[in-house]
Amino acid sequence: VELQVKSTTATALMLNLREADGSSYNLPFYVPSHEWTRVSVNLDELTLGDNETDENKKLDVDQVASIGVMDVAQMLVNVPGIGEAPNLRSQR
Repeated sequence: VELQVKSTTATALMLNLREADGSSYNLPFYVPSHEWTRVSVNLDELTLGDNETDENKKLDVDQVASIGVMDVAQMLVNVPGIGEAPNLRSQR
């Protein structure tokens, strides 16, 4: 998976791939402020979410139902200026 991300503030983001059965695989990463940052992820770097189960404990690419990016800082604390949705640009 490869994408480019730009945020108005330096922050920690998390790439999330969710399988059709509801299990999700994540990888946190950091982006500086106001700078397009290329993120390249090998699928084996993603880890099963905390408190989640999966029948084979590995990401099944053919079962991926959604891909998302979450602002980890926004999930932890609500501070003005943090949590503005980052700009995303996919690479093909």
